[in-house]
Amino acid sequence: MRKKETVRDVRIADSYDIVIVGASSSGAYFARKMAEQGYSVLAIEKSSTEDLSTGYDIFHIAEADMQAHGLPMPQKGDGIWSFEFADMAHFSPYNHYKKPYQVKTIGLHKHPYMLMLCDWAKEAGATILFEAPFESAIVKGKAVKGVTFRYGGKQYSVNAKLVVDASGQPAVVRTSLPKKVGMETFKLSNKDVFFVRLRYIQFEERKRWMQNWVWIAYKMWLAPSNSEYDAILGIGSCLSFDQGESFYEGFCKNVAPELPPYKVAKVEDMPTPYKRSLYSYVADGFVAVGGAGLVNRADNGEGVTEAMNHIDIVVEHVSKLLKKGKPLTRKNLWKINKKYNNGQGRDYAMLYAVMQKALMLSPDTMEYMFEKDCILSQSILAELGETLTPLDLARQLIELVKGLRSGAIPKAEFGPVGAGVLKAGAAIVLYTLYPRTPRGYKLWCCCAQKLWDSVGQMADLYE
Repeated sequence: MRKKETVRDVRIADSYDIVIVGASSSGAYFARKMAEQGYSVLAIEKSSTEDLSTGYDIFHIAEADMQAHGLPMPQKGDGIWSFEFADMAHFSPYNHYKKPYQVKTIGLHKHPYMLMLCDWAKEAGATILFEAPFESAIVKGKAVKGVTFRYGGKQYSVNAKLVVDASGQPAVVRTSLPKKVGMETFKLSNKDVFFVRLRYIQFEERKRWMQNWVWIAYKMWLAPSNSEYDAILGIGSCLSFDQGESFYEGFCKNVAPELPPYKVAKVEDMPTPYKRSLYSYVADGFVAVGGAGLVNRADNGEGVTEAMNHIDIVVEHVSKLLKKGKPLTRKNLWKINKKYNNGQGRDYAMLYAVMQKALMLSPDTMEYMFEKDCILSQSILAELGETLTPLDLARQLIELVKGLRSGAIPKAEFGPVGAGVLKAGAAIVLYTLYPRTPRGYKLWCCCAQKLWDSVGQMADLYE
């Protein structure tokens, strides 16, 4: 029988089926999905309810994704819902070519929506503790058995059948594990992060912007904002926030004159991971999800519903194992790795491989590629790359060769981006061949490391 202690009117048991570290989008979603099936769930969150997910105000989520994941839907006037829009487009560097598409999208205030997700998880029976920072993992042999944390001025140790790291970019559990557990424990450096600067702007003639326009050459986008401002002008760069200012200068020269005159009213800075995902998400009694597992898109850094796609796979397999009374060992959890890396993981690996060099091409070369729908193509930018096959990539490579022969693509740029296409094809094959069991994992990791070493990082091009 589990012992319980009551602190701040919350009953804390000494063991749970699931213990989750982090209660933002990934942690709260995981908690809900397991609790609604009747499992005992504890989520610990270092932030207070006032400080949860307050790094930036507005985030966008596609209505179809909200419906697919069964997320609670805010309503107009509730202080969470801010706007909705559907028109999106990618533009060439000089604005001559436009690739439009439509995705019905909801703009939400992030902080109150994360609190809504936490309440949603608690309604299903999950226990969520705020101001409860993680201290250490309880490890016995190669297995993670629980966590220690502080709450109400006291240290607690709780056991769990599964410990979930949903702590986001810091990955506080994963990075603290001993090597014998078998997880990658690296921490992100400045080279592994995309530094995003958000400029909240107001047009001289006030009019709320209801489109999402992207200029990939400048790593910039113009998107809807809350009612206080007319739009958000975002820019991403490697190494530091200030590195992106040179792209902003190019944008101001080539694009801004065609936009309505505006002034910058507020600036927010936020980092987002920009690195290949983990090779394995599981260990004995452990799984990493969301930012802790580096589950995010390689072309725009988004990760909220992308992480939920991964979590759905985790929940499916963990629930099956628990219902059958089977232990949550690395071997038994391995199907999570296989299923994810044969789907979204493979698609994002392909995108990461091809985008490293493509995002750093000269404006003239990018303009040509937009015109010819090559690399910066409708299938990659608008259809999100998820339908690309090695044959599709071969067609892209043929267009590159045509550009080289015509003189539109300089030899110095053809080589790196052409190699990127070939490596994207290699990534598709490699992730399709992800091992079915842990037995072939070491060999697969060697092949994967060689691939990603050859791909390099976009930050290296900044230096």
